[in-house]
Amino acid sequence: MAEEGNTAQPKPAVFILDLEQPDLFTAIYSDFVDALASEYRIQRARKKGPAERYLTNTENRPIAILAVDAGLVERKNASLLQQVRDYVHRGGTVIFMANFSGFITPPKMNKFWPETWGLDWQFGEYHRTTVHLNHNMPWLSTATNSLPQQYSQKAVNLAQVALSDVLYRPSSDSRTQSAVLAESPVNQYQTPVAFTKIGRGFVGYIGDMNNETGSQNVVMEMCKLAAYNASTAAPPVE
Repeated sequence: MAEEGNTAQPKPAVFILDLEQPDLFTAIYSDFVDALASEYRIQRARKKGPAERYLTNTENRPIAILAVDAGLVERKNASLLQQVRDYVHRGGTVIFMANFSGFITPPKMNKFWPETWGLDWQFGEYHRTTVHLNHNMPWLSTATNSLPQQYSQKAVNLAQVALSDVLYRPSSDSRTQSAVLAESPVNQYQTPVAFTKIGRGFVGYIGDMNNETGSQNVVMEMCKLAAYNASTAAPPVE
């Protein structure tokens, strides 16, 4: 009997855009990258030119782009941002995470969401608190839904996010958590984790600045949803 060939499918690709602080990302997030690499082929660009060439090559079909710093917001990278925007509208997923929230100014963020994505999202409060999973988020039924029910994170929150786009939010019992300052109530209408449909794809945001295990799990789940969406809706990158 002839031996059957190896029919194992290659891992789907995740493309990391690390344009401004590659050394910092490597230092803080190496364990996350290792976990991600167990499920996906990691491809990474630290400069605009290689990133644009990667996205132009139709053989490259990443299921998600991780924008791990604020480099995409800079004017010098406008053409790359347009490629990412087109990729999302065709069915891809981009997640703004890691060092993104800590290296973007409030004015730049407040222009970025409406001008690039048509979103009302705005720069919100910065604090540590415990946030809870929003079970009414419409995309949870598609995901594997092994997200943490709650976890503590120190994050830049977003304001003016529609409840349907909020993945985690504080409860009425949530309080700021600090080793030096007294606790205080937090704004229940802001969120450190948002996820929304744009065109045929998705845009995600994670404001956590400390690489919390809970946030790692959230990114992994967003990537699973991205992989599902790519298999059913996303055409090749053009």
